[in-house]
Amino acid sequence: MPKSAEYVFARRSLWESAVISYGRVGQGDKRRKIDLDALFEACGDPEVSALHDEIQNWRHGHVGHRNGREFESVEVLLGRDALPVPTALRIVIGTAVGPVQHDDLMERFAAHALLLRNTIWEKFMLPLAVKLVGDAQRREPIGDDVALPVEFTPDRFVATLDLWRRPSHPHK
Repeated sequence: MPKSAEYVFARRSLWESAVISYGRVGQGDKRRKIDLDALFEACGDPEVSALHDEIQNWRHGHVGHRNGREFESVEVLLGRDALPVPTALRIVIGTAVGPVQHDDLMERFAAHALLLRNTIWEKFMLPLAVKLVGDAQRREPIGDDVALPVEFTPDRFVATLDLWRRPSHPHK
């Protein structure tokens, strides 16, 4: 998306949405019990934790709460036009709109998200998938596998993950 005034709010909303979504990764301990230290160590990138902290600083300091001084400034100017009585009040808000002001951050964030995604799959999900498939192959068949009906609605997201495809798989 071009770095121009015409797209500033669209760019900002996409950036902020990405930062908020990313920030949910390690927040809370009820639904997503993710051990970030283990994930970062599995990545093998010594900078992954520092970039995580930088993105979280954006989230906590600006995107989520608008309280980081480095992200926003406010100036109030009183115009008098050489008159004893004020004639105008100008409020100037300078706000960081995202990577447009920090060119390399977007690229580093995209690479960071890709690294975390790949690490989660390769180091955590794939071994679990292999185990589950092995367990399923050892069990007695209950009957013909039946595809569960999937209802798509505008407020529901359904994802199917094909672990791998084999030419000899009977349900190809």
